[in-house]
Amino acid sequence: MNKDEKTHLMNRIFLEAKVCPDHSVSEKFEIYCNMLLKCNERFNLTSITDEKEIYRLHFLDCAMGAKFFPENSTVCDIGSGAGFPGVVIALLRKDISVTLIDSLKKRTDFLKSLTAELGIKSTCIHMRAEDLNTDLRETFDIATARAVAPLDTLMEYTLPFVKTGGSVIAYKGPSAADELSRCGNALKLLGNCTFRSFGYSLDEFTRNIIIIDKHSRTPEKYPRHGNKPRSAPL
Repeated sequence: MNKDEKTHLMNRIFLEAKVCPDHSVSEKFEIYCNMLLKCNERFNLTSITDEKEIYRLHFLDCAMGAKFFPENSTVCDIGSGAGFPGVVIALLRKDISVTLIDSLKKRTDFLKSLTAELGIKSTCIHMRAEDLNTDLRETFDIATARAVAPLDTLMEYTLPFVKTGGSVIAYKGPSAADELSRCGNALKLLGNCTFRSFGYSLDEFTRNIIIIDKHSRTPEKYPRHGNKPRSAPL
C-alpha cells in the first residue's frame, strides 16, 4: 500500500469515527498494523495479512462504531483478540477507558505489548466471559464485541458486565436481522433490554452495529458457566 492509499484510508477512518484527523494517531495505526503482521503467525490474530485490507476491513470497520460510544465511558471489549474493536476505539477516542478481555493468554500477552507500545492506558485481562467475577460484574458503561458469537450467545457474555442504563455495542455482519429475531428471550431475561440497529456498507460488505440498551440488572445466575451460552442459547 502506497502513502496516498494509506492517507486516504486514514481520512476515511477519522471521518467515520467523527474525530479530527491527527497525525500522531495515524502513526500509531501504522505501528499497530506492523505489530499485528509481525506477531500474527505466533499469536494467530487474523486471517487478513495484507496491509491495505487490515486498514480497510479491520481498522475502518471498527471505526464505524466509534461515534456510538458515549463520552468518557468505561468500556470492556469481550473476546478482544487482536484488539478489535477495543484498541481501535481507544486510539480514536482518547476520552474512553478500555478493558480488553480474551480467553487466550497468548492474545492478552499480545494486547499488553501492543497497548504499551501505543501508549494506551488500558487493562488486559485473561479470562473467559462466562467466568465473570464479582469485581467486574455490572461495572462498565459499555461492553463491545466483534466476531465473537451469535447475538443470543453474545448477549449472555456481555450484558452481565454492563451497568443498568448501559449498553452493548455489537459489530455484526449481514445476518444481524436474523440473529436479532432469535433474541427475544435473552433481551428480556438479561436486563429487560431494547435494541437499536444501524446498517452500513464497507465497500462490498454489508455490516451492522447493534446497540442493546440495558434497563434493569442481570440476574446473578447469568452468565451460565461452561459452554451453555453457546450450546443452549437463551
